[in-house]
Amino acid sequence: AEARSVVVSSTSKSPGTQSLVPSPDTATLTWTRPATADLPALHLTVTVRRDASNAPFEVVSGVLSRGGQTFAHLYLGGLIYLPPSKTTLAWGGAHTFLVHPPASPHASIPHGFGHATASIAPATGVLKLTGQLADGAPLTASLRPSTLRGYVLWATPYGSRLDSFLGGYLATQPHPDLSGRLQVPDNVSPPTWKKAALPPSTKASSQDKSYRAGFGPLTVPVSLEPWLPPVAAKPAKGSTPAIPAITLADRLGLATASLGLDYLPPPDAAFTEAQIDGLPASLGLTVAGKPILPLVNPAKFALTLNPTTGAFSGSFFLTDTVPAPTQKDLAATKSFPRKVSFSGVLRHRQPIDLTDITSEVVAPTVPVGQGFFLLSALPDPASTEQLSGEIRFTAP
Repeated sequence: AEARSVVVSSTSKSPGTQSLVPSPDTATLTWTRPATADLPALHLTVTVRRDASNAPFEVVSGVLSRGGQTFAHLYLGGLIYLPPSKTTLAWGGAHTFLVHPPASPHASIPHGFGHATASIAPATGVLKLTGQLADGAPLTASLRPSTLRGYVLWATPYGSRLDSFLGGYLATQPHPDLSGRLQVPDNVSPPTWKKAALPPSTKASSQDKSYRAGFGPLTVPVSLEPWLPPVAAKPAKGSTPAIPAITLADRLGLATASLGLDYLPPPDAAFTEAQIDGLPASLGLTVAGKPILPLVNPAKFALTLNPTTGAFSGSFFLTDTVPAPTQKDLAATKSFPRKVSFSGVLRHRQPIDLTDITSEVVAPTVPVGQGFFLLSALPDPASTEQLSGEIRFTAP
């Protein structure tokens, strides 16, 4: 067989020394930072090799040692895909991205769906995510594709906080219905989500608004689906026939332009029957993709849809009865309204798995939009934390 070699190059702004050792079937890059008075030595080895089938170089592995002890392993690595110039990738375009809640719901972890609008650049294949995790933390990332069209996800929603991240590998697959497009189906490549608590000395004004004790590491399934926006009708022109409009309701697979609504509150924070009755259970859609709200709307439910990106956001009010004792009446109460904000992304009609214990679905509805809401605490000096619940749009 013909011997082939690979050239690997690296640049690093970190102080240290680098070396590269190529061979016909492997290339090994090493980086070393000597120990200092305050920090132990670091040594990183990254190896790119061809597998036994003599296929292109795809297998990437590595080891990071700290102070002479193995600190971390690199696995599921891949080579960055660099498309030829002036290329338009068929798998580029708009997408929606969901971070599903963990399989075992618990009051100490977020309960809703994190989400992002996503775009894959047709010229480079770079995947950009912009959204929020279900605890309200921002989710942003710019990911370059591997030669296998997968993406290494690494996001730091909590800034420079140590041991806090969302990371994993997004293994894409050809979309079964959209030729040339890619998807990450539910439960195929679940990343890891971890949030560390802030130090006890953190002042009250700087504390997290939700889940202050931290959580994880949690295994969280994700999904990435192409998003096709509505298309306006085009009149006939010459020998070209007219093209009918494709509405948002069409894209979501709605037979009657009506969306169902489900609200799943956080564990240990159930809605009252009166609160549930005050929230709309369904709403309509205009031809332009705008929501049609019920005429009677005691919860002041508001919704904004973006048919171009698939994003949605809105709010509603919950009214609770809380103690308000006075000197004359220790049992007095008062009404306490709470504004609840929510957000999420739409998705084209998907089959539902009724065995999913996180869905809590009791009717065979199909989710066409998922997200989260943050529920502020009732007046209680013991806790002022927000909790996360799920909001879901369904197709009957």
